[in-house]
Amino acid sequence: EFSDPEGRNDNDIDTLSRQLQSYYKSNFEDETQIDLDDLKLLGEMKRATETYDEKLDRSFKAPIAELNNINYPGFQNPEIHVKSHVNIVDSITHESSVQFTVQGDAELSLPEKYNGLGLRNLISIYLKMVQFREQWTNLDRIDKAGINHIEPIHLVFIEEPEAHLHAQAQQVFIRKAMDALTNDSTNEILRNNKDLTTQLVVSTHSNHIVNEVDMCHLRYFKRIIDDNIKIPVSEVVNLSRTFGDDNDTKRFVTRYIRLTHCDIFFADAIILVEGAAERILMPKFIRDENMDNFYISVIEINGSHAHRFDSLTQKLGIPTLIITDIDAQEG
Repeated sequence: EFSDPEGRNDNDIDTLSRQLQSYYKSNFEDETQIDLDDLKLLGEMKRATETYDEKLDRSFKAPIAELNNINYPGFQNPEIHVKSHVNIVDSITHESSVQFTVQGDAELSLPEKYNGLGLRNLISIYLKMVQFREQWTNLDRIDKAGINHIEPIHLVFIEEPEAHLHAQAQQVFIRKAMDALTNDSTNEILRNNKDLTTQLVVSTHSNHIVNEVDMCHLRYFKRIIDDNIKIPVSEVVNLSRTFGDDNDTKRFVTRYIRLTHCDIFFADAIILVEGAAERILMPKFIRDENMDNFYISVIEINGSHAHRFDSLTQKLGIPTLIITDIDAQEG
């Protein structure tokens, strides 16, 4: 059953409607800068306001006249008139101002709350990053703040975006995040100033996000277990040189992780097995040993490739068990 698109129950989140209102106010609503198109629009709005005021006068004439029953306005009291105020921003300040059209047909459109939350959140996060970019390079904001230059480094921190996105949306997000922050096709400031850079930092527990990122950009926080330390402490591991100059191994491991979506980075322990039989049986063995309360990742590597993961597992400091077949060896 559809709910009222203007209902209050679903409006406790930062909807796209409110986000676009904020974007418009921060980037376009400047009454000191008016061009010819704006003058034409203001004229149309004034005529619309006058027409609407006439309608309001007719609509409220009767109830206001009834105030005579209480002797109002009487002598020297101000009279009541209802006036409208039309503002561009007001036209998008309702919760159903953002519409999703179905198959490009404007007649088939739904308010944003009728669309999937994952897609809405993906669009919302992306637009938020675009807004950060535009605010960073907004010359009017800079002039008003008394700053004579744009800050050369733009820092953006995003904490655990997977809390708001489903698996596929997470992958799209991390692939396109930097595009939103650095796109210069519509931003003349960035296009003409290549020294302006953006640094994006994303914290995550999502394999879907980690597997989409080149390993040279990953920083792994490894918790240090020490009884003498009373507070949690982590060591930051730089994974950019995990495989050194061995590009073949790096390419193999990276492709394998992405294709199989295996969990290495967030496991308590790893078991590498050669084939499907071991992968099917291993969860049973783990339960029999009462170890199923640990996060043990069983990874099928389809052959004798366990040695290729050695550099990565050692760098991460994750206990690793390798189970192989006893294949006959010649010689």
